Amino acid sequence: MNCTSYIIRAYWNKGIKKYLSAGSDQHEATSGLYPGIIRIYAHVDGNVTTEKYLKAIKDGHSYVTMGPIFTPAANTMFGSTQKVPAGGKYTLHTEVQAVDGLARIDVYCEGKAIASQEFNNTQDAAQYTLIVEPTKNSWYSFVAIDSKGHYAVTNPIWVDVAGTVK
Repeated sequence: MNCTSYIIRAYWNKGIKKYLSAGSDQHEATSGLYPGIIRIYAHVDGNVTTEKYLKAIKDGHSYVTMGPIFTPAANTMFGSTQKVPAGGKYTLHTEVQAVDGLARIDVYCEGKAIASQEFNNTQDAAQYTLIVEPTKNSWYSFVAIDSKGHYAVTNPIWVDVAGTVK
């Protein structure tokens, strides 16, 4: 994970809802910074308009990618806040696919990898589910890595545990 990811995760650890954005420097094509490959995808309900797209990005219903594509379950929408009763469980679920073959998915909570699954460079859409038992308000984010080392990083799913404070 790069420096920007580290900085944004520091905000998330404080419960500050700042979200990832994407872009690459096009005027220096030989910089090695993947010009043109880094992009942002956002979930928009209904007909896509510029206003809805920008709102989805602002609300964190998006992810940044250099390759892998996420399709989150409704209860695992990036940028959403999910309520969990104290002592309860929460199910994270997403589908991910990579044209160059999906190598691995990692799940982060408060900046630390808490789970990982290898996918042997499959080009098929892969289902990923993780059941967590949060004990305090927190966040979860997915990172998918393809066979070429290109990755996708989601904005967090915020989880509020009843009766707790961050």
